[in-house]
Amino acid sequence: MHPISNRSEGEGTGGTEETVSFPLGAISSHSLGKAGRLLASSAIPADVVDAIASEMAVGVERAVECWMSEIEQALTDMHLTSLGRLNAVSEILNEYKRLTGKAQLKDRSIC
Repeated sequence: MHPISNRSEGEGTGGTEETVSFPLGAISSHSLGKAGRLLASSAIPADVVDAIASEMAVGVERAVECWMSEIEQALTDMHLTSLGRLNAVSEILNEYKRLTGKAQLKDRSIC
């Protein structure tokens, strides 16, 4: 028998841990996650995965378009001075960081 723990990642040492045993060879190494935990898996039809991926792509595209539109508006606002435009773009960037929880953006070399 091969013991597998199913304690969650976030559980501390004070919790209980359940161990389930399976005959050796009954579980492939692909079914095991970190620390030998069994991963649940099920077959999802390809068309469902494609639909979800398509919806996610549309959402990302809309979000990027929104941010780019705000930046463009800030840069082309004729009522602002050059410094005012720079400050407006900085405010948009700071809002993005606040909403996403990113204090620091990744290095541009990965783009």
